[in-house]
Amino acid sequence: MSTRYIILADTEWEFDWSAPLAREHRATSAVTASPEADVRFADHNIPLGHLIDYPIATDPQAADVLRQLSEDGRSIVGAQFHAWVNPPFDKVVTSFNSWLGDLPRGLAARKITELTRMINRQFNIAPRVF
Repeated sequence: MSTRYIILADTEWEFDWSAPLAREHRATSAVTASPEADVRFADHNIPLGHLIDYPIATDPQAADVLRQLSEDGRSIVGAQFHAWVNPPFDKVVTSFNSWLGDLPRGLAARKITELTRMINRQFNIAPRVF
């Protein structure tokens, strides 16, 4: 039987969404819970896709956890974008320029390129989900 669906999980850094946007808050320890979630889905033969952002992609321990999960051939790693924590940092952090669609096209392209480069570096793959 072929895969008909995949569950996508935002696997992102720990940020207080009620606080102002800030680049310096980049903890990633919550990713250690990912293997437990992965097992629950795997027990039902459901693939899990971890959509990761720049802080996760650049943290060696977080990337190692997700790399091990994606080695099963069922789970995948994809990209998720948060402009204010993804370089290049050419703009002051504001709620307006925190969204991909509100960035100048060239800056958005450079940020996506950098995120893709980091995912490729950590996982030796090009993300196919964004």
